[in-house]
Amino acid sequence: MFLLKITGALLLLYIAVSVLMYATDYFAGRRSLEGIRIEIRRKLRRAMWVYLGLTAIAFIWNLLMREGRG
Repeated sequence: MFLLKITGALLLLYIAVSVLMYATDYFAGRRSLEGIRIEIRRKLRRAMWVYLGLTAIAFIWNLLMREGRG
């Protein structure tokens, strides 16, 4: 579970850095607000699936360890 917390924190950091990069692009005039909104949605969706996948792997791993099969 500790690994999941670290992974979640790293994914949040990744999203925060991406948002800051998009904000600098917006204020520099290189991107539109709608384009940034779409990219952030994609990154959030990707991060959600990665975190859900890791959570499922950790859950299955815990079940296997509890039964002594791992």
